[in-house]
Amino acid sequence: MSDQNNIDDRKAQLMGFMDGELSPEETAEVNNLLMRDAALRAEYEELCRACGELDRLHFDMPDEAELRKLWKNPFTTFVYRFAWTLILGSVGIILGVAGYNFLFNSGPFGLSIKTLITAIFSGFALLFILTVIKRVSTYSKDPYKDIEK
Repeated sequence: MSDQNNIDDRKAQLMGFMDGELSPEETAEVNNLLMRDAALRAEYEELCRACGELDRLHFDMPDEAELRKLWKNPFTTFVYRFAWTLILGSVGIILGVAGYNFLFNSGPFGLSIKTLITAIFSGFALLFILTVIKRVSTYSKDPYKDIEK
């Protein structure tokens, strides 16, 4: 177990050495180890190659100010709300028409089955509404809501 810990410590030192995070004494110690240990030197060269390959993988991320500006843009906010209105309005109309046809048009089921199914869906609707109310009230008291990444 101690050998594994020693190997892990050496790898951590190598990574710190590569990133320039070691103190001068630790840097000198790692330099001495690299000069004396061929296996450690091979590990160091392998890590350097891997880091070089990772450096070639690059893409431009917009900075935080640009993302915040885009998110708070009135046009973006309007389109976001309009999209949700379209989705929820369409679903509401479909459910309303289907519910009306189910309850008031004659069909193969008797009134008692319709009443039971309506009660089931009403129960689900009440649970959903209670969950939304709970989330909204929790959000207003959330201590982490103002934290940005």
